[in-house]
Amino acid sequence: MNKNLHAKVSYLNSIKRIPYKKIIALFFIFHFALSAQAGEIDAAYIARFKTKLNFKLLLNQNDFRYSTAPISSVVYTKSDLKNAQLNYGSYIPFSAGFAFNFMFGGFGYDFRFTKKYFNPSNKEVTDFKDFKLNILGRKVSFEGFYDSYKHNYYSRNTHFFQAIPNYDRDLNSRHWGLSMRIVTNDTRFSYKAAFAQTEFQKKSAATFIIWYGFDQNKLSRSGGLLLDTAVTKYYDKLRFLSELRQNLWFVMPGFASNLVYQKFYFASSFYVGTGAQFNRQYADTIISKKVNLPFLSRARASLGFNGKTVYTGLYANVEYARSSFQSLKTSYFNYKVGIFLGVRIIKQTKSREEKMEEKRRLKEDKNRRA
Repeated sequence: MNKNLHAKVSYLNSIKRIPYKKIIALFFIFHFALSAQAGEIDAAYIARFKTKLNFKLLLNQNDFRYSTAPISSVVYTKSDLKNAQLNYGSYIPFSAGFAFNFMFGGFGYDFRFTKKYFNPSNKEVTDFKDFKLNILGRKVSFEGFYDSYKHNYYSRNTHFFQAIPNYDRDLNSRHWGLSMRIVTNDTRFSYKAAFAQTEFQKKSAATFIIWYGFDQNKLSRSGGLLLDTAVTKYYDKLRFLSELRQNLWFVMPGFASNLVYQKFYFASSFYVGTGAQFNRQYADTIISKKVNLPFLSRARASLGFNGKTVYTGLYANVEYARSSFQSLKTSYFNYKVGIFLGVRIIKQTKSREEKMEEKRRLKEDKNRRA
């Protein structure tokens, strides 16, 4: 027991030595270095403005699903292991939120909207919170987020998306991350116009994007074990699992487009990639598993009206990850769909070319008068 305790203390000390502050500082330095390389925008495609006020209200429906299943055993068959899959998830009838957007970025907050309304079965509702922060450049964008789901559900079922009936007040999930996106066609495609409505996309455009960063996914059960007692025997050494934490450094190339017609638009993006994932299982001792390469995919879409003062629309965000390492495989799925309504007070600005053209015309008018 003393040996296990010593190993746990040593591991925690090694975690504390990781220079997180330096890593975050390098994130920002790299961000601004790349931002400095952004080219001048094409005024025929993008119209910029200075924001005096930009406030957005949201009504959302969202959910997460997480599954675990054993993948190797010297005693049980593959069929036995498949039937030992456990699915975890939330139940949130609706969530509400707000966001403030500025010329350079913004922040938002979503929270559980109701326990009673839109809940015909009167099920116990998951406690939900979601914070977001972003800094939007033309070429490079930075994003941070934190999601918390407390009081979730679980079931023993081989089907990932079937109903999850078993409520557990002590079952919690947390997901947070820091990431950046590099837009290759930053002179004609505006990420701000597509997904934050802080610029105007005047003509349809598309771009390749590289999305990279860090995510942490955590599933835990306070004061108890994650696994249903009916299937613990199939999980072998992980039968005493009380917390599963996955740290991921990822890179995902993708493609985004924004199709516009007058003030209406349809923006979409899709990414596929992988990264270095560090899986940690917490039981009576801490077991650090080997690094694996998960499959990752994410998609976003927004359909709406982008007026000068009022803007509104529908949006959807979807995330899926699949991972396997040594004796365990996991799957993660998260989605959020909703509607938004925003108001803003802005002052439109002119591009460098437009300013130079105005100066040229003024000079010509002055010469004619002379």
